Amino acid sequence: MLFFLKRILRRPVPGIITAVCMAVITLLICLLNAGEAELVRRIDETYTEIKVECAVTNLTGTGDDNLNITYRAVNLFLEDPRYGSIVSEVSFLDYLENVRIRSNCNGKVGNETVTISGLNDITIARELRPEEETFISWADGYDASVFKGSAPVCVVPESLYSGEEEMEITFVHMYEKDRTDTVTLRVAGTYRGFKNNVYCPWEVAAEEEIKLEGYIHADALNAVFRDNYRIDEFREKCASQYFAEVDPKGAPAGTGNSSYRYALDIYDDVLERTIRGLETNKTVFAVCGMLTVAVSIGVGFVIGSIISKKNEKIFALKLVMGSEKRTIWAEVICELALFSLIGIAAAIAVSYAVTGYSPPWITVAASFAAEIAGITVVVVSVLNRDVLSLSGRKE
Repeated sequence: MLFFLKRILRRPVPGIITAVCMAVITLLICLLNAGEAELVRRIDETYTEIKVECAVTNLTGTGDDNLNITYRAVNLFLEDPRYGSIVSEVSFLDYLENVRIRSNCNGKVGNETVTISGLNDITIARELRPEEETFISWADGYDASVFKGSAPVCVVPESLYSGEEEMEITFVHMYEKDRTDTVTLRVAGTYRGFKNNVYCPWEVAAEEEIKLEGYIHADALNAVFRDNYRIDEFREKCASQYFAEVDPKGAPAGTGNSSYRYALDIYDDVLERTIRGLETNKTVFAVCGMLTVAVSIGVGFVIGSIISKKNEKIFALKLVMGSEKRTIWAEVICELALFSLIGIAAAIAVSYAVTGYSPPWITVAASFAAEIAGITVVVVSVLNRDVLSLSGRKE
């Protein structure tokens, strides 16, 4: 052992070259692995952070309002026995949350004909969004959350507001205009802009619709996915069974039940583009990590060639003195393996300090083995030459 160490110290340059080469290769492997791990984390964050919505649309996917969606389709998203039977064998609500619904009913305020819109979330009414420059003046104690409940309140246009805290709103049957039901709603707010739309909580409108029509309907319906990883599963088990696929020609292809004449559009384009880009980068990092193993073989060839060329006469002398080829090979490999391991350890320490990620042990081990294999091929090929050739003499 002492002789081995003395020999290493006497000729340190080959070992240092080996250590530096393996340190560089290992550091590259570790950094590529850290980059790949970071991309995996970003992919998971993307699936979690991007909110993907789906919406019931017409067959062409060009309209998601004024659809007159039947109660059966509506109750796929609500699963409420008050509104009819639940026909889906697989629960839509296992996949979806924040279901937003709007229904438009005929109505009157005094002698004025109005459209009564029942909402369970103000964002389902595009015309009430801030970007439409329609601003609601809320009465004290009220805000947009009133639509999420079932309180008998309403938001009316300023042109119809009489100044009273409460207003009588008359719901009119969709087809039989003489069938009506009048309710008193507290005015939660007023707005300026388009005329003759009265807004109330969806549950208030649904209750009145059941009284007059016997069933509910919806004109707009959308929801948000709970888990974006399960979007494809939802497509297969739910959407394809009860809704058509969006088709620019309007053909109801892909529907599992012909009674549903609506499409379900899933707005996951942004998610798919983002994930596709991240997955491509992740693949590039993984491939580059694998290529470093091939580079390690080349490095092994180069190191083996340098050492063999400088030590040909020493190899010849040892063979003449009776040393076995495998002994000489073992000495060379042990020496270079020791320096390689020193370089690997140093690179792993630096990488962990910089990135905080553990190294890909299998790839590092493969790179180390590849380098040793490259050195072995060269050294063995040199040792298989005749002694005279190694000593530089000609017969």
